[in-house]
Order: sequence, then C-alpha cells, then structure tokens
Amino acid sequence: MKKFIFVFTVLLAFTAIYSQDDLKQRSMMKKTIFYVTSDGKTASADYWQLSLGNFDVRVQRKYPGEGMVSIDGSVNAALMSGGYIEGNGFGDRGKLMAMADFAVKRDGKYEIVRADSIDFIFYGGTKAKLKDSDQIEDLFVHIEDPYNTYQPKKFILGIYSGNKNTGELTFMRDVSPLIGISFTTEGAQKAYKAALAE
Repeated sequence: MKKFIFVFTVLLAFTAIYSQDDLKQRSMMKKTIFYVTSDGKTASADYWQLSLGNFDVRVQRKYPGEGMVSIDGSVNAALMSGGYIEGNGFGDRGKLMAMADFAVKRDGKYEIVRADSIDFIFYGGTKAKLKDSDQIEDLFVHIEDPYNTYQPKKFILGIYSGNKNTGELTFMRDVSPLIGISFTTEGAQKAYKAALAE
C-alpha cells in the first residue's frame, strides 16, 4: 500500500509539473506585438507578457461541502502573448488564479473588450483606442467582477525568446518606459502620436 501511495504521489507531481509547462506554453503562444519606446522607435516581439500591476480582489470559489465562498486576495495581472490576461497571486486560502479581461466604461457600465479588438494602448496602459471607434477611451482591467475593476498600475513589456529546437522560452529583458503597444506597426505609430498629444 505504501508503494502504491508513493507511485501515485510521484505521478501526481509529474502531472502538475507538465501541466504548468503546458500552461506556460499556451500563455506564451507566438503573437507579434509592436511597441514604441520613449525615443519614438518601433520594435517588435513574438513572445512577451505585458505586466499590468498587482490588484486586490474578492472572487467567488466553490469548495466541497461549503458551496460558494468569497476569497480575498491579490493577483498580478499580465496580458500574455497567448491573447488573454492571466492573474496569479494568493488569497486567504492559498494560491489564487483569476480570469481577467480588458474593459472600457460606457454609459456608466464596464464593457468587456477583447485584446485583439484594440487598435493601440498607451499612456501607461490606461488609455486605448478600439478598432471600431474613433475615440480614445479609458482602459481598465476587469477581474471576474465589476467590483474588481481597476486601471493598469504598470505598463512593462517583458520580452522572451523561443528555442526552435526545444520550444523553451527564455526571458530576455523588460521594456520600460513603454510609450505604446499595438498588434500592428501602424497602430504602434498611432499610439506614439496619441501619447505626444496627451
């Protein structure tokens, strides 16, 4: 019986390790982003994460025998090159992973917007122009509930390089100060012009 428990524990550990590696690879899928530095130069990165800041949250989680429970904690939010915002941190019951989205405020309500619907982001990550709008709008990070909605506190682009043979990703550098980002070169140039106009 002890041998069975040992083997089961080892298998569980390997499963957890491989799951984390798989999650990292999914969050770091290749998607080119164009960014503008303070000198007005545009560059690009294929593997990256955009740090948005650490936020206090209250989220609902289901626990066996307890039903839905309110969890208080804090998470670091980052837009990953996989195309979604990842929120990892700790709550009053241990590790906490939260889902997050970008949002804009219209008619007094937060409206979720997909990252690929944004033309460009600038002004410390707090302002954006959507592709279907001519207006510059305030940008927010919406973490599962309108109660957990904040403007970005950070705007730092972490750049990674991918090994073609092994598929491993290696952190290269942070880009800061960062003027603006976009998924197109034209959008990045517009972000720079918008930043100069602010």
